[in-house]
Amino acid sequence: MFILLTGGCLNPALWGEQMQRRVEPAMLLRVDEQTLEQIESEFKFFKNNRDAGLVPPCFAGERTVFHDVYCYVASRITYGTDVSTFYAIDYLATPSETLQKGIDDCDGRAVLMCTLLLKRGYDAEVVMGTEHTWVEASWNGSHVYMAHGESVNPVLITNAPLEDDQPWYVRFDASSAQWRPWPLIFQSLVVFSYVFAVVALAHIAASTRMYSRPLNYVSEMLGYFKYILYLFMVIFCIWVFLLLLIEFLSKMQ
Repeated sequence: MFILLTGGCLNPALWGEQMQRRVEPAMLLRVDEQTLEQIESEFKFFKNNRDAGLVPPCFAGERTVFHDVYCYVASRITYGTDVSTFYAIDYLATPSETLQKGIDDCDGRAVLMCTLLLKRGYDAEVVMGTEHTWVEASWNGSHVYMAHGESVNPVLITNAPLEDDQPWYVRFDASSAQWRPWPLIFQSLVVFSYVFAVVALAHIAASTRMYSRPLNYVSEMLGYFKYILYLFMVIFCIWVFLLLLIEFLSKMQ
């Protein structure tokens, strides 16, 4: 529950902030004017250097604003894990934080790309999946996918939408969010199962070394262990309730 709500952040001062960003992810795209000016200035500087041949091109052939935005973010923000960058398992960073660090994983880069596209009036949104985060946009009747995990091309422009193979649980722009919590619920169940199995095996392994009659003790210990299982079940049910509540509240807005 702690990991899912706070991203496993070690700083208690950031727990409330991280929980709020998970409940209302659209706030990540509501960027202040100072940060927008910084992003715009850096983006224009990058394009001028690229047009002057000072920056090697990222793509051969056709080049659109989507290619430019992707190239800028890929060159400006080094890919790195949240563990080493923010001391968290899954930290949701704002564009300002991502620019300050200069390093982030897929969600931080996707938020920054979407910020640039929204600034230019494009219909774009961030799509968060259980394993990956990417950007989707509409352009002249075409579907644009940026950093989509199922595509070899980091910027894919297609007339037909891709099949929904990657499970996502929320997609959002700066004003609203669309929730589909079941993939996250399934992932939560898997995480809880793994944690429970590891704790059970560790307890059994430690207990069998401490007692002369390990089988009898294991049998007795499992009788008490059911209460731990009940606790995990209650925590999981609470988490499912919170996800469904978030989905319901988002539809009420």
